[in-house]
Amino acid sequence: MWKISILTLSIFLFISLFTVFRSNKKENTGAQEKGIFNENGFGLSLTANKGIYKEGEPIELALKVFNYSKDNVIFNFKNGQRYDFIIENEEGEKVWQWSQGKMFTMALGREILGPDNREIVYKENYSGKLKPGNYKITGIFTSMERMMGSIEITVK
Repeated sequence: MWKISILTLSIFLFISLFTVFRSNKKENTGAQEKGIFNENGFGLSLTANKGIYKEGEPIELALKVFNYSKDNVIFNFKNGQRYDFIIENEEGEKVWQWSQGKMFTMALGREILGPDNREIVYKENYSGKLKPGNYKITGIFTSMERMMGSIEITVK
């Protein structure tokens, strides 16, 4: 059992480093997406419904954690929170964090992804008013084996 845990942790460290080098960005006016994955068939993708927004326009976010391999992958959690989204302005200041002010159960938990349950998708909408500029959005899968990805959007 400990070999599986060490292998899983090693793979997630590799995935975290891989995010820096891999980005899949669609056309600027279309959806923005960044995915991280490994050759074993599992990982994470973060999408926003557009790349360019009008001031005050809602932003639809989706964080998908997937495992398309034939093996189960176990994700462990220290509380009830499973994901988070953060929006930062060009100066790196946090403008919004989905989890801020929320309370989560204080119980250990886990999610298993594999042949019977291939993906989990977490969706949230940001409906605040962002000033014109460029913003970085980060999606975080908050398991103990933490994965995250970031995309950039523009508000005009």
